[in-house]
Amino acid sequence: MIPKHYELKPVEPVDTTGMIMTAALMCCGLCDRVISGMGGPGNGIVCEPCGELLKSGALRNIVTWEE
Repeated sequence: MIPKHYELKPVEPVDTTGMIMTAALMCCGLCDRVISGMGGPGNGIVCEPCGELLKSGALRNIVTWEE
């Protein structure tokens, strides 16, 4: 059974002094779904589900690409 609510518990912050972090994400150009948490920006890429819709022609006359 899926619970109707979740209990949130605070998490203590971690000292990140001296650590290198990135916020670059590769996101789908159509639905903004995160494709990868490493790399980015990956302009013009699409996720697998959107790619399948494009290949099947389901998005014909709906999606247009601008240069």
